[in-house]
Amino acid sequence: MPRGAAVIRYEGARGVVWRVKYADVDGRQVKETVGREADGVTRKHAEAALRERLVKVETRGWRKPAPTTFRDYSETWLDRAETKRGWKPGTVTATRNRLGHLNNAFGQVAVAAIRPRDVAAFIDDQLATFSAKTVHIHLNLLHDVLKSAVADELIPATRSVGWSGRR
Repeated sequence: MPRGAAVIRYEGARGVVWRVKYADVDGRQVKETVGREADGVTRKHAEAALRERLVKVETRGWRKPAPTTFRDYSETWLDRAETKRGWKPGTVTATRNRLGHLNNAFGQVAVAAIRPRDVAAFIDDQLATFSAKTVHIHLNLLHDVLKSAVADELIPATRSVGWSGRR
């Protein structure tokens, strides 16, 4: 294992959390949280995640991404989706309006910092104003954006995307 790479067991106020530490291709130290022990994450899971990160650094020249806000990333996502999917102007307008609701809630938050509890709070706020169907449409769009952020390596793939349905 490269010098400085490690699995860290952190005991915080909310329980035990497993983290990994390693250097990216530029030599910058990166620390990532793999998950909570209460959610079933073990040292073995953390070691596997560390091996995965080290392979990415070595084979693909992975760099720690700069913090990107949800608003900035959603605009990039919309431009790519419009081109890739060949959307009609009406679809682009409707999607832009829906992204506006998501940006009101998550716009200034870093994409990688959005947590399930944030999504649960968003759902509660939305249900006070919109129908369940509209909220579901917003959640599907949020899932698409976050799934793309995982593919673009802005969010570690070990994190779950979206809302798990548990509170």
